[in-house]
Amino acid sequence: MFRYLAIALFIVATVARAEDWPRFRGPGNNGISKETGLLKAWPTGGPKVAWTAPIGTGFSSMSVAGGRVYTMYQDGEGQFVTALDEKTGKPAWPAPVRTGDVFIDRRDGYHGPRSTPTVDGGRVYALDANGVAVCLNAADGKLVWSKNILGLTGGANNKWGMAQSPFIYGNNVIFISGGDCRSLFIALNKTTGETVWKSGSGIGAYNTPVISRAGGVEQLVFVTGTELTGIRPADGKILWTYPWRSTNDLNAISPVVMDDKVFVSGGYYHGTAAVKLDMTKPNPAAELWESRDLMCYVQLPVLVGNCLYGYSMGTGTCIDTDGKLKWQDEEGKLPPRAQLIYADGLFYIWGENGAFAVARMNPAGAQLLGSIELGSGSHNWGVPSLANGRFYARDERQIYCIDVTAK
Repeated sequence: MFRYLAIALFIVATVARAEDWPRFRGPGNNGISKETGLLKAWPTGGPKVAWTAPIGTGFSSMSVAGGRVYTMYQDGEGQFVTALDEKTGKPAWPAPVRTGDVFIDRRDGYHGPRSTPTVDGGRVYALDANGVAVCLNAADGKLVWSKNILGLTGGANNKWGMAQSPFIYGNNVIFISGGDCRSLFIALNKTTGETVWKSGSGIGAYNTPVISRAGGVEQLVFVTGTELTGIRPADGKILWTYPWRSTNDLNAISPVVMDDKVFVSGGYYHGTAAVKLDMTKPNPAAELWESRDLMCYVQLPVLVGNCLYGYSMGTGTCIDTDGKLKWQDEEGKLPPRAQLIYADGLFYIWGENGAFAVARMNPAGAQLLGSIELGSGSHNWGVPSLANGRFYARDERQIYCIDVTAK
């Protein structure tokens, strides 16, 4: 009997763990997956491509939930939310759902939606680059409600379009508006789309909030065009602010939280700062340090242990949570200007030029374990996803689904 018990325990201990990726940057909204049983060494030619699917213009990531993959794209007729079968990449709905008109970036040519759909309770929530938010039935794609966030807040669109992914908190879905608006934050009832509250004013930005529980006070931490801001999700009350202004007000990096600390980063040679929150003080946010060793532009950092791993204006970089530089990839071993996600002890890397790689990184350095040229183009800025043993990324023409399970 003891022999069979030992065998059973061994099997349980070695079974791979899988999970969905239902929103931007995964279940924890931090670029980290708790999956196990993934490839530790790549075969010749890289891991297997499970499927590819054509996709239109855009920078949306993929959300994966309930056997389906959700993302957004643009063609000549408008912006769309689409659903694909997780196993095959085939369309899961009769037709993609049009959210509104096309978004044209006339200055730089970066057209199409930026936001990633959020899946919650049998519904899909999406925001197009012109500020139209929709709620759809996950089963068939039927429209439940549609609201113009910019119209509700009195805001103008951001210079490079609306980019926040819908953030579900309790019964609400919460957004930051764009441009210089009368109401910077807005919460809609996720079932009806009716406005629950509006708060703040100022300049919008291009990032998705995170949750902090510093001092036992649950709050949403946003980066606006000019500030790092904590708000109370129940009513939108501004709890604190910290000045954080980048060139062109281009704050595209979601903050990172760790206990009572918040880390915020910006490109254009701005840097990274650490803020400590003491919720017993009138202004709870106090700067701990600021460093220009990590200047994140559109590639988001990932916190693992006591280090932030990211790209400083294109170069792979690691700094610790005290702001000290641990290393920079000056020799160019890692793909340049890449998005990172972390799973099963490894970093999965998606370069803006379509390079797909895996690396082991720690405070001592980075070791590239495998790399293949997978995609095409030069502006593949969407954050990749990892769900149920598969890695998802997109270039300017198609979605790639890569099997990274250890067989």
